[in-house]
Amino acid sequence: MTTAIAANSSLYSELSDLSGKAQEFLETYFDNVGPIHDRMAEIQAALSGNGNGNGHAPAKRGRKPGSTNKPKVAGEKKAGKRLNEKPLTEYVLEVLKHHRKGMELKNIVVAVREAGFKSKAAKFSQTVYVALYKLMDEKQVTKDSDSRQYHLVKAA
Repeated sequence: MTTAIAANSSLYSELSDLSGKAQEFLETYFDNVGPIHDRMAEIQAALSGNGNGNGHAPAKRGRKPGSTNKPKVAGEKKAGKRLNEKPLTEYVLEVLKHHRKGMELKNIVVAVREAGFKSKAAKFSQTVYVALYKLMDEKQVTKDSDSRQYHLVKAA
C-alpha cells in the first residue's frame, strides 16, 4: 500500500508540475495575444463607425476644391478636334446633288470619302448609313427599295 501511495504522490506531483506549466503557457499566450486582440477590436470599431456600416470608407464625392474641371451642362458637347469642317449629312447631301439618278450605299461611301470627309470609324459604311437614315427621317432623302438607291427629295 505504501508503494501505491508513493506512486499516487508521484503522479500528483507530476500533474501539479504539468498544471503549473500549462498555467504559465496560457498566461504567456494571453500576454502575447491580448494586445493583438485589442488592436483588432480597435480597428474593427473604427471601420464600423464610418457611418455606412459596411466596413469600408465612404466614397468621396464631388470635385476637389480648386478643380478647374467644370460640371457638364445638359446638352453641351465635348469640345475636341474636328476632322471635318462640316457634318457628314452635309457631305452626303452634296454627293447626292451631283448624282440625280441616285446612288447605292457603297457608292455614297466612296464618293463621300473622295469629297474629303475624314473618319476614324472602323465601319464607315455603317456611319454613312446612319447619316442617310437621319436624312430620311428629316424627309430630305428617300430610298428606292427595288434598286437600293438613295435619292434627294425633290423640292416642291
